[in-house]
Amino acid sequence: MQSTRQDFQALLEKKRDDVAFDRRRELRVLSQASVPVEALTGTKEWDFFNSLIQDKIEELSRMIDALADSIPLDPSFSYEDLISQKAEMIRLRTQRDALEEVRNLPKQIIEKGESAQLVLQRIEED
Repeated sequence: MQSTRQDFQALLEKKRDDVAFDRRRELRVLSQASVPVEALTGTKEWDFFNSLIQDKIEELSRMIDALADSIPLDPSFSYEDLISQKAEMIRLRTQRDALEEVRNLPKQIIEKGESAQLVLQRIEED
């Protein structure tokens, strides 16, 4: 069976429609996942949790700064000690970065939900 130009055009249109449908479905899910700010941040439990995270972020930042300041410039300092301190700094930075991501999750959820709602509205208006 030989395909014609019309068959090819029809196939392309079907694929475009399928992709558009999938995108609309994805946007609907994101927009439905959007929750009010109060549900994420307006409780005493969240405020307490957030203060614990913030305290830990600040503690880790102080530890990173102290470790960076303690890396000696003395040439007798062993290479193994230097590598060990750098590895510890990387570990501390990774922990701090992860906690910052957790702290920012509510904001990201709200923003993604709002932007998904806007895009979905534009698509449905067209």
